[in-house]
Amino acid sequence: MSGVGAKLALVLGGLAELLFPSGCAGCRAAARGLFCADCSGLVEALPAWRCPRCAGNLPPPLARGARPFLCSSCAVALPAFDLVIAPFVYGGPVAQAVRRLKYRGARSLAMRLASAMAAAGAEVLRGADAVVPVPLHPARRRERGFDQALLLARGVASEARLPCLGRALARIRPGGHQVGRGREERSAAVAGAFCARGDLSGLSIVLVDDVVTTGATAGAAAQALREAGAARVAVLAVARAL
Repeated sequence: MSGVGAKLALVLGGLAELLFPSGCAGCRAAARGLFCADCSGLVEALPAWRCPRCAGNLPPPLARGARPFLCSSCAVALPAFDLVIAPFVYGGPVAQAVRRLKYRGARSLAMRLASAMAAAGAEVLRGADAVVPVPLHPARRRERGFDQALLLARGVASEARLPCLGRALARIRPGGHQVGRGREERSAAVAGAFCARGDLSGLSIVLVDDVVTTGATAGAAAQALREAGAARVAVLAVARAL
């Protein structure tokens, strides 16, 4: 799709969402909750047995009652964040909802998705000092017209009654499109891509993004927060790719 076509689709999609904001987040059918009955059957929650650091996949437990251990990637190099929380596995209706938010201008979805995020991260949010979004690069934000992570962060902060520090992080260089890249490629692309603004000494931060795929972007953003003094960084996303 050309740049003009993409912008037109975004404008038309945003207008449709403004006029018809309710309905299923995935397929837009009538729904009482976030997803309709059909889509709800396809939505997956994160499994209990997963890496306690990045929430990634683990081999099946060898014994009943065993405690989850670090995945191979986190065991080799611990990410700068403490844990990842997400209400959903990325895919199906959840992926449709995220794409509607990011590429179709469905900004009204941000608050609805943020409610699910806040419920999933309630315990961590209770002990947090502030919510910080993973920012888009300014060029990408101009192209899209908004920053979806900022909208989600504002929604989460509102639900949790916490300050949203929308300018605490800046993306100082683009990482390019991450789709199709492996963990190492993603890590190299986002290394040094963020810088923190201001002193965050001793603060417990909830870092908000739409999707955690390999954790590379969240890790780079969390590293910048750590360098500014953050004592704890928990990542809260709409979904975790597994």
